Amino acid sequence: MPNPKKEKEVKSFVDRWGLPIEALSYICDNEGNVYMVNSHFQAVPQVEDAPAVALEDLMKKSPVRVLKPEEVLNYVKNPGAQETDEAREAAARNGKEPGSVPVSDPDTAASIALAMQAIPDVSLAAELRRRGYYVTAVKPALIEL
Repeated sequence: MPNPKKEKEVKSFVDRWGLPIEALSYICDNEGNVYMVNSHFQAVPQVEDAPAVALEDLMKKSPVRVLKPEEVLNYVKNPGAQETDEAREAAARNGKEPGSVPVSDPDTAASIALAMQAIPDVSLAAELRRRGYYVTAVKPALIEL
């Protein structure tokens, strides 16, 4: 006889056109707000300081649609920021694609490492919690006698 406690009911979500909504997919509501669905099926808004919302609650408020890969690439490549004409011209002169960051460049890698050190741990943990992660951390300390 199967144990009813061990059987978990898995909910499946579909958008307004019947496409399945999976974890780590991007969705959009009627107002144009973009959300990323985390592994706990929470809709994480892609704007600063906005809390995650249960996907089920979001779908009750407004119908949502799954973004196409092209839309996700356009959004993720330059999220929320508009590139200036000067930046596009400078990138074209250097032969680089606008909006791209050369990670192999040692100066850029050093800049990224420096920027990561400048972010306070509390802020980083708060951002991860906002995105729906459960955060616990231990920071080791070396004590010399």
